[in-house]
Amino acid sequence: RASSPASPTLYQRALYGIVLEPTTFPSCLLGVRSGCGASAAEPPGACPVGVEDHIARERCATIADGLACGHASVLGCRALRRAAAGFATVPDLVMTATVPTALHAQGKALKIEPSAGAALFGPQMLLGTSSGRAFLRAEGFLTRTWGGQWKPTARMRQATHVAWTTGGNMVPQDVYDEYLRGGAEGLKLFDRHLVPDV
Repeated sequence: RASSPASPTLYQRALYGIVLEPTTFPSCLLGVRSGCGASAAEPPGACPVGVEDHIARERCATIADGLACGHASVLGCRALRRAAAGFATVPDLVMTATVPTALHAQGKALKIEPSAGAALFGPQMLLGTSSGRAFLRAEGFLTRTWGGQWKPTARMRQATHVAWTTGGNMVPQDVYDEYLRGGAEGLKLFDRHLVPDV
């Protein structure tokens, strides 16, 4: 029950929220890393540090318009400090590649927009990077063999990846068709990102 005092503790042990943002618009990542929302005395509003403080204005563009805001809110950063297990950024081309991938895998049952596709990339970010694997190992999802190979634990074998993929059915067909065409280029980059680092 949501009203139970034990519920947040239980959920924090069972659920791991990873915030995935566009590489050129990581406002929540920047807000939390800059200390926004750390103090209960901080007034509500926008975080003082924003995307344009770290990324050149001409590079501040993304296909994931629903995720694009220059400054995260103090309230949002405060909530993310408590709930998010981590942050990662995803390039636009990779997000776009998830659109045709989802369509081919699930048909019209999974018609998504690129920003929703970012969530589908989460497992690759965790398993395909050294920092992701370190997180999974620390949380008991992976272990290392004597030969140095990564091995999933029983906890990992019972894990479920939940992706929030709303919005695709509201995209006009001509825009969706453009996402599908752009996804072909993104698939090339997507494949490169799936190669695990060592």
